[in-house]
Amino acid sequence: MITSAKNLYHHLLQQLTERDEEEKKAFVRLLLQNRLGLSSTDIVLDKAVESIDFSGDIQRLNLGEPIQYILGTLEFADITFLCGPGALIPRPETEELFYALRKLGPFSRILDIGTGTGCLAHSLSRAFPDAYVEAWDISEDALAWAEKNKQFVQSSVTLRKQNALDIALQENAMWDLIVSNPPYVLPSEKAFMHPRVVDHEPALALFVPEEDPLLFYREITRYAQHKLQPGGILGFEINQKYGREVLALLESAGFAEVQLRQDIPGKDRMVLGRR
Repeated sequence: MITSAKNLYHHLLQQLTERDEEEKKAFVRLLLQNRLGLSSTDIVLDKAVESIDFSGDIQRLNLGEPIQYILGTLEFADITFLCGPGALIPRPETEELFYALRKLGPFSRILDIGTGTGCLAHSLSRAFPDAYVEAWDISEDALAWAEKNKQFVQSSVTLRKQNALDIALQENAMWDLIVSNPPYVLPSEKAFMHPRVVDHEPALALFVPEEDPLLFYREITRYAQHKLQPGGILGFEINQKYGREVLALLESAGFAEVQLRQDIPGKDRMVLGRR
């Protein structure tokens, strides 16, 4: 059936039950772009299109499933990646961490701890094509998605199953960049999170023990003290509540040039330090 882009856009908006109007509009734009190849300009210009059946997509969205899982893809650092149940969906803050690290390069040996879909590791590999990049995760599901993305974007990243809380300091590997977006959400914060996240994304990648919010930062920093080359960079994405604490952790571990950086909305979101 031939219809106009604007009519289809508003028809889909009306079918969504999401209360946040801006999020609804973003969902519809993504659906139209992914399913019909329509850009925002096409919608504004009211391009004639042949509509398809969106009922399945709308039903899944109204049941709270993340749109990235529905579409099977996401955009990260201007690269299209595969995504689905079992892996954490990268946030814009993680992209900001990538861009911050890209400015600090070049790097020759990079380690991403808790890689999830592999978006950050694969993007760093693209940014520094001469670097050896290794990515760890404890989750088999996450590593499966990271492997799919390795093939999808033709990356050379080495993937490894590894518990971030049980890293052997005796291994020979040395790095000049260690980066991590570890679990940092407190269980007490769950009540304030969207059900779309709590009900669908892996808790293993989200939550840290209430009594020890710096658990992963402490263990990864300990590893970095031994395994970063002199002058190497340690970079973290953080819970905005604990920026000063993570900064102090790196300073007490002997890191120099330690910085607490904010994301675009102005929240404490990154800590960087140099060994």
